[in-house]
Amino acid sequence: MTDRYVGRFRGGRVVENRPQSLSNWVVSTTVPSAAAEVARLLGGHPEERQIGSKPHLEIETKVNKAEIVISGPSALTADMRLWHRRGLAHHCDGTTHLTPESERGKPCGCPQSIAERKEAAKEFQGPQPHVTLGFSLADAPNLGLFLFHSMSWDLAEGIQQTKQALTESSGPVIAVLRLEPVELNTARHLRFLPQADH
Repeated sequence: MTDRYVGRFRGGRVVENRPQSLSNWVVSTTVPSAAAEVARLLGGHPEERQIGSKPHLEIETKVNKAEIVISGPSALTADMRLWHRRGLAHHCDGTTHLTPESERGKPCGCPQSIAERKEAAKEFQGPQPHVTLGFSLADAPNLGLFLFHSMSWDLAEGIQQTKQALTESSGPVIAVLRLEPVELNTARHLRFLPQADH
């Protein structure tokens, strides 16, 4: 988490090195006053938890949706990233390289179809979506910006429509950030796809 953001919304967490999807939002922050206000608005209790190298306060909220304010299209970004053990191996916008600077703007070689991109990513031979959204809470805008990050293909596929709607608005947009359960036919479990209503 960077200094720009006061906290982060997550649709799951890692417990004993295993990913765990949740039905309600989990919010993490290093700011005690922000943790207290999130708990007051969304339910739950701040609990100390080590995330990365820093201790955080984590709130497992009682809600699967939150009313938020998005300042404009620049608050929503999307690119494609492939990580290896040594770091970022491929970074593009689906058509051209974004980094390193020496490759920026050159064709990235990714498949044109979403199906082929998904298959390459599944085999760790291609990048996955990296969508980020910065927003404030509609009921507590003075708390600062929160961050949401997703690797959902469904969210990435609709990114241009969402950015267009944000562009066409005359100012900040009130939206609902919601966790939506989706049952997969190929595996008997639930995954949660963040969905912003605008």
